[in-house]
Amino acid sequence: MSETNIYQQIWESDENQFSVSTRTSSGEWEDETADILLDEQVKASGQREIDLATRPLFYKVNEDKLFDETRTYSSFIKLLDNYAIRSVDPEVTPEEEEHEQLDFISLIMSTKPIQLARNYINEELGETLSEQQFRLKLQRIWFELYTNYYKGKSTHFASGFEHVFVGEGKYNIRSGDQRETLGSISGYHSWVKFYLDEQNHRVNFLGYKYDLRGNQGPNNPNVVTLQMTQNVTDIRGNVIAKLFKKKGGFFVGPSPECEIALATVASA
Repeated sequence: MSETNIYQQIWESDENQFSVSTRTSSGEWEDETADILLDEQVKASGQREIDLATRPLFYKVNEDKLFDETRTYSSFIKLLDNYAIRSVDPEVTPEEEEHEQLDFISLIMSTKPIQLARNYINEELGETLSEQQFRLKLQRIWFELYTNYYKGKSTHFASGFEHVFVGEGKYNIRSGDQRETLGSISGYHSWVKFYLDEQNHRVNFLGYKYDLRGNQGPNNPNVVTLQMTQNVTDIRGNVIAKLFKKKGGFFVGPSPECEIALATVASA
């Protein structure tokens, strides 16, 4: 293992990864039997009010596989509703949610991506982490609450898991005002969460946003760069804030343990 190939090794070891297919130039699916059929459609306009993508991003996802209790996805999904949407709101971790965190870590510890990550950190970075020590390291990196200092501003009650996989809403509350509050989204890099939010009409895909020089369109089915809006609702289902992400994205298809392993190595 080396720094140049550890990420590829982790990716290729992912036994729980979903296969992904995009459309051909003629509109047909490259592989209609893939677990995920990804419909990126058109380039986004750049404005929150203009939606050029008339269809959802995820045309199909293999839900039998996604909700299979023998896989890690079910445990991962239980964690997604454990956080306050607004970034400045305090976070509380009740005992039930702490158990969900520990259960998730226990499940992924035996997977190949996590084992590769631990071996790399020990063998190449000079650590001597036992399995239990690595378990505690994962818990600290991903779930421990901390204050994030960035560009002269501080955000309390932050956590790695919330930022990367759930996302944080940045908006003000207008007391007694019936208008929707406009805000932005920080983080939110999970294909699983986006799919679930899209199915429940909480997010809207506005189109792809590939704007690197020489790369004007989608060319890798396992990566999406996009523009999106996210609706924040009150207990009655009324939209109270509409959040916009001008440029975001996520891997498509990898398992939770694969993404945890990749990011843990990157931060080691």
